[in-house]
Amino acid sequence: MSLADESSSWEVHTDTQYHLSVRNQAGRLTVRVSAEPDDAGHVFSSLLLAFDYIERDLAPSQHSRKGAGLR
Repeated sequence: MSLADESSSWEVHTDTQYHLSVRNQAGRLTVRVSAEPDDAGHVFSSLLLAFDYIERDLAPSQHSRKGAGLR
């Protein structure tokens, strides 16, 4: 998947369901994350998964651009 993709979705099914939706329009990346059950611990876990996914699969390669990545 690349940043040029219109939109994509990723889900993990465990005791908790996570949903990550990533959309790229005009160079702006929009990320929506939800988790069920809807308590603070599960929402926080889903955010960690979202950032891991973005950094691993969507961030430009460190070799292609200096300073790339979310860290």
